[in-house]
Amino acid sequence: MAMLVGVNKYDRRGFNDLAYAERDVDELAVELQQQGFEVRLLKGSLAGPQRATRQNIRSALEELLKDGTSRDIVFLGFAGHGQQLPLQDEQGKVRLSLDGKPLEDAYFCPVDAVMGEQGSLIGLTNLVQTLDRKGGINLVMVDACRDNPDSSRSTRSITGNELNGRLPSNTAILFSCAAHQQALETKDAGGGHGV
Repeated sequence: MAMLVGVNKYDRRGFNDLAYAERDVDELAVELQQQGFEVRLLKGSLAGPQRATRQNIRSALEELLKDGTSRDIVFLGFAGHGQQLPLQDEQGKVRLSLDGKPLEDAYFCPVDAVMGEQGSLIGLTNLVQTLDRKGGINLVMVDACRDNPDSSRSTRSITGNELNGRLPSNTAILFSCAAHQQALETKDAGGGHGV
């Protein structure tokens, strides 16, 4: 079972256009299908339930997992922009670590994301918790930067420091770059890809 999400162009200001995020998930879908995965593809350029909105991503994930068993392998892939934001509790209060420093969470930005608004984003911590409740083996791939968004460059930005050391034993997350680095796009990689 696999769900791939790619977004090149966003509905709201504040996000630079990307050139190859959707192409990357298209090509990854072909590879996964050749390995026997049933793939659900959501992209920013599609319409209806295949459009990569926050609600459609959540619905597609729920649908993907509803008939899953603990013997299944679930592959989730995200390509686009991301954000690193303070982790908040249910009352909107910033959560602090034991040493008093603000905790941060990593978020993927769906096509309808609002810059800095957690309720419009896909939180990786919440995503991992959802996968863990299902059981099975889970692999999450995030093709995005791991620093804060820089509106002057075409990069993909997301950080996952709060996930380090806290992943369930049945889950792995692969980032396209190390913490505090940027994942770039280039036309020179096989006709254009994120690198």
